[in-house]
Amino acid sequence: MRFFKIPAVFLTTIFLVSCAGSKVALYEGPSLLMSEPTLTDLTFDSMHLTADLTTSPDNDPTAEMLSSKYFLTVADDTVKSDDFDFVLNADGGTTQLDVPLDYETLFNLFGSFGDREDIPAQLHAEIQSRPAGQPDLVATKSTVFSQVNLPILQRPSVFIDTLMLKSFNLANAELEVRLRIVNPNAVPIQVSGTLFDLKVDGTRWHTQVVNQEFEVPVRSDIVINAPFEMRPRDFDTSVYRKLNMAQEFKYEITGTMQIGVIIAGFNEPLTLDFDLSQSQQFERLSN
Repeated sequence: MRFFKIPAVFLTTIFLVSCAGSKVALYEGPSLLMSEPTLTDLTFDSMHLTADLTTSPDNDPTAEMLSSKYFLTVADDTVKSDDFDFVLNADGGTTQLDVPLDYETLFNLFGSFGDREDIPAQLHAEIQSRPAGQPDLVATKSTVFSQVNLPILQRPSVFIDTLMLKSFNLANAELEVRLRIVNPNAVPIQVSGTLFDLKVDGTRWHTQVVNQEFEVPVRSDIVINAPFEMRPRDFDTSVYRKLNMAQEFKYEITGTMQIGVIIAGFNEPLTLDFDLSQSQQFERLSN
């Protein structure tokens, strides 16, 4: 049997011709740009992140969109992810991402905010597409991301500091309610429009509106002093007896106050409701 040798030059030529005649267009997917995320609808409970996702005008409008998804990550943890609507357009265009986020999600991730003022995060957008009519091709993934600092806000707290009986006679009693407001945040809070009711053993003693506006410093607290007067005969018989015998009595304070913070994106002031109760004992009344 004879073997015929084909010149190597001939094989090389065939290969080159074959390659030159089978030019394949390369699909790279859409080009993406993302604006710096903006905070909107910021409250003590939640926030929204918005960002513009822009595509260049050289997109292939016939490309098949397979998926479009965003990811909000902190360090190596995905805090939030979801699909979003995205349309390829030959002339380019802008799609706005809207990422809702509540502080409970962040708290569950970290366990405690400690002294943090904010949390560095990344907002990613990921689009998978391929040329139309070519289902056998592996999808092309286009990604883009932008850095953002998530401000940390926590709801302020209201506590009863004390209820004081400052003076007493048969015609008039002077008292004072003191409410303590605690700000756990790294930014000052503004308090205004405080309204509360004071009830002792179920009998309403007093309703007061405090129109004064004031600021609670960073990670600090202040006390609101609310003096008032009333007639002892309005104490209610059972309450008067307890006061006269220097016995302990129970009282409750219910009300609302408006709380806001000066920070970009913060929404309308929070109406903070409080329902507090405490037991107390005055010294024996002397007319």
